[in-house]
Amino acid sequence: MCLEELIYFSHLRRPGNWSSIWKLKVPPKIQNLIWRMCRDCLPTRMRLQDKGVQCPTHCVSCDSGQEDMAYLYFHCSFAVQVWRFAGLWSHIQNVIETAVPVTNMIFNMLETLLTEQKQTLAAMVWSIWKHRNLKV
Repeated sequence: MCLEELIYFSHLRRPGNWSSIWKLKVPPKIQNLIWRMCRDCLPTRMRLQDKGVQCPTHCVSCDSGQEDMAYLYFHCSFAVQVWRFAGLWSHIQNVIETAVPVTNMIFNMLETLLTEQKQTLAAMVWSIWKHRNLKV
């Protein structure tokens, strides 16, 4: 409490049901990946460019589109195939239509999906990230 009074921390706080990430019954590395997604600190190509790293900005998975988190996870043709295969594409489409930040999309799905679907969501997020990193 004293630290909060002395140091301004509010810019570090992000709204959302963060405990829903830690309640997922998946390996900690997947929970951490989802947490990093929601904190917007994954090294997508657009984020790297914003940080001054000289690299191409196109999506490494499909070679089109600007690789930011929303594109990588919800618009890339590879990601769409993954979501369809997992049976979650209709849920993803509903969330995409709201046009909110990726963080809100993830929290929305963690609140509305059934437990088994949440586990599948987490596994597919991990699969998309691993596929992307194999291609880099």
